[in-house]
Amino acid sequence: IRGRIFAFDIALITLTLSISSLIAAGIAELAGPRTAIFVMALISLAYATVWTVATRKIRADLPN
Repeated sequence: IRGRIFAFDIALITLTLSISSLIAAGIAELAGPRTAIFVMALISLAYATVWTVATRKIRADLPN
């Protein structure tokens, strides 16, 4: 079972990488590479902020 879960995890990572590459390529085609980098960086920063806020309680309950 662990092998199948690990394989599914790797499949999701691969899917996420391909989707983000397609999105970045589309933005670069429309607005240029610098804008694509900036937009993708903003999306990553927004995701990291949401993740940090959403998991604050869980991280606070973890032992040091």
